[in-house]
Amino acid sequence: CEEIVVGSAAFDFADFLTARRLGFLTEFLWNSGYVRPLLAFLQARGLSPVEVFAELLRRLPTAPAAVQEFFVDYDADVRKELFDTEERLRADCIGDDTWIYPNAVLYAGTVVGARCIVHGGAVIGADGYGFATEGGLHTKIPQIGIVRIEDDVEIGAGTTIDRAVLGETVIGQGTKIDNLVQIGHNVKIGRHCLIVAQVGIAGSTELGDHVVLAGQAGVAGHLRIASGVQVEAQSAVLKSVREKTTLAGFPARPAREFYRAQAALRRLPELLERVKRMETALEIGSSHTKKEEAE
Repeated sequence: CEEIVVGSAAFDFADFLTARRLGFLTEFLWNSGYVRPLLAFLQARGLSPVEVFAELLRRLPTAPAAVQEFFVDYDADVRKELFDTEERLRADCIGDDTWIYPNAVLYAGTVVGARCIVHGGAVIGADGYGFATEGGLHTKIPQIGIVRIEDDVEIGAGTTIDRAVLGETVIGQGTKIDNLVQIGHNVKIGRHCLIVAQVGIAGSTELGDHVVLAGQAGVAGHLRIASGVQVEAQSAVLKSVREKTTLAGFPARPAREFYRAQAALRRLPELLERVKRMETALEIGSSHTKKEEAE
């Protein structure tokens, strides 16, 4: 691991990620709206996030001034580009003709496109479920990405969409999400998908365009679901799906295969009864044969 220096203390990158002071810093960066322009700045300049955050940590507790002070070392044009980006992101966070109903919550940094509908009780941009376990203790992994909702999306009541660890959780244009849906961090949903009530999509899964997830379907994490896939109600997708198909069951498999298995399962009691009768007949026949041989 790369060793970094924060103040007078030296420790490796793994320690840095779990440092309690890092949680304070990322919370400040998130609430101040600096995360996206800061990451864009780092990428454009080829800078190490480790070095940047280490320097910001060194300047704490003067955090509100730390970010801007850090960029004093760089030319005025770069600083202007950084903070112009921030202002543009703030101005464009909610698009035209979008309706946000009462008691919906959009965390800082959430970007919502035009003509969207967000129903009451929806929570967009809360922390993703990320913890590092060591020595029996669970340490929170800072979630400093955002959620981006593209144009013409509808999000149902009580639905939760977690912000990314880094980067974006994305809901594609024209997608319609029902009530009580859970979408994990760094999920990317394509355009014009239909996500029905009580669906759960685990982190870092990517859905193509026109995917349909019926009620209470579940999709495991880090999977790729091809465009046009349909998943029937209460099915569980546990592996990536590479081509358009309809899936059903637990674990999800091609729907025709699943329904053939279900049809066979319904006949199982009858088949068991037939097997019992056959076994009884065989036992009786064997008994008669033995009796005749004895005579």
